[in-house]
Amino acid sequence: MLDIVYLAIQEKGRKKCPECDSEISKKVRICPECGYLFQQGLSEEQLTGYIEQEQEKEMSSEQIDRAFEKTDNIAADEIDSFDGDINDFLQE
Repeated sequence: MLDIVYLAIQEKGRKKCPECDSEISKKVRICPECGYLFQQGLSEEQLTGYIEQEQEKEMSSEQIDRAFEKTDNIAADEIDSFDGDINDFLQE
């Protein structure tokens, strides 16, 4: 059973080269076996921007405003209900 779990974890960090079928680390952009160049992924900032653009297409500006209001209200309720040290709260 441990071997199966170990192999599953190892496989998670690997990808297969479409040119030569070699298994390589997901971090590698160029296959060391055949030189295949993998497409570069998006940065976290680019991905966040893309997701926000897609959400804006689906939501009206009023819906977006209400979502921000809900978030503000939840944050305010959390702060109001906290009765400990503010430094402890900020570290959470």
